[in-house]
Amino acid sequence: MGALVFNALSAASTSSQIEVTRQGQVTERFSKAVEHLGAAGIDVRLGGVYALGRVMRDSPPDQASVVEVLSAFVRNKAGTAADSVADAPAARAAVRQPGTDMKAALSVLARRNPKHDAPGQRTDLTRTNLSGFDLRGMDLHGADLGGADLRGANLRVVNLSGADLGFANLAGADLLLADLRGAQAFGAKFTDARLDDAHLENARLLDLTGAHVNEGTTGLQGRRP
Repeated sequence: MGALVFNALSAASTSSQIEVTRQGQVTERFSKAVEHLGAAGIDVRLGGVYALGRVMRDSPPDQASVVEVLSAFVRNKAGTAADSVADAPAARAAVRQPGTDMKAALSVLARRNPKHDAPGQRTDLTRTNLSGFDLRGMDLHGADLGGADLRGANLRVVNLSGADLGFANLAGADLLLADLRGAQAFGAKFTDARLDDAHLENARLLDLTGAHVNEGTTGLQGRRP
């Protein structure tokens, strides 16, 4: 009987030590990956992005921290809406190509398991300057883009389902075939935005005054084009 108790305690102690070691390894991987995000070389930054993606998959409790770090990385790469000229015409928004590292970060964020997010957590792109960015085909579902500058952005076939676009500026944006189902866009501007063949089902508080739509745009009931 004593031997059984001793063996059980030994096994519990060993298991506890293994878990402590594993957590230490995860912390080390996380720290190194974050350091790589600030490197000068694009290959090192990409390695940091994908390393954080692996940390997120291997250690679900650390996902919330990874989401915050990668969201901040994207915001830093793009700049803030305060850096742009808020009242400048959409036509003047310079065309910008997102860096490979920025696109990788957005892809990693889009592929995560939402069950492991912190309560109410979203990809945080609030007040981000995305004006003129070519984001064709990107997956931004559920992202918080509140107050973001998206003037003149190429958002063709972008997945914005469930996204928060409150007070975002999408003047002149190209949203051809974009998915806005379930998006919330209170106070957002769509002047001269192209929404041909876009999906607007269950989108909330979407005022399409001045936007361009066609018969292929779905979910237009009660909205003002």
